[in-house]
Amino acid sequence: MALGSVFLSIAGCAYDIPPPKDPDLGGQSYPEALRAFCEVDKLAGIAGDEDIFEVGRKRTDWLRAHVENPDGIYLRTIISVKGPAEQAADLREEAKDHGLASCALADNLEKTGVGGISP
Repeated sequence: MALGSVFLSIAGCAYDIPPPKDPDLGGQSYPEALRAFCEVDKLAGIAGDEDIFEVGRKRTDWLRAHVENPDGIYLRTIISVKGPAEQAADLREEAKDHGLASCALADNLEKTGVGGISP
């Protein structure tokens, strides 16, 4: 068999290999992470009559455990060093930019001024 024939046989086989598939990253999307932030009280079962200092801790703990999206983790880190009013504004802006009509956590932080996400 000539060298050219061997090359054609090998080259012909290469075309039978399917192209690689995109990896299935799955996981949590950023809008899903934002929804978790905005609905944290409901999702974590935090009652409105709980101790104000406990509310912030419970919110933070729940978000640490349930927000897996890297951008959501980054958002939690960035807002945790801000006061409740700034957290409310940042959350509201992110929610609006990503298609959420409202953000209960932002509303609550703006109204009460306490119970924000902590570092």
